[in-house]
Amino acid sequence: MSVPDLIGMTVAQARDYLNSSNIELGSIIPGGQVTDLENAYIVKQNPQPYPDIAGETVPNKIRPGHIMDIWISSTPPVKDSTTTLPQ
Repeated sequence: MSVPDLIGMTVAQARDYLNSSNIELGSIIPGGQVTDLENAYIVKQNPQPYPDIAGETVPNKIRPGHIMDIWISSTPPVKDSTTTLPQ
């Protein structure tokens, strides 16, 4: 399956989504002072939904049972609206 894009979700939302997809939530790495873990926003993830290669639009793949690590913040991320990714 394609790697889900968790950026902007809260930890609670991502946990529910990953559980329904049979993907494990691995490390949760806080960026700065995070006081409410479940309502913190995901600002980075590994693996990424798309490769970090210029011009690459093929989604990364993940298998059920694999682990995703996330970086969190108490403030929501600002997504780049100039980048158009395939649906």
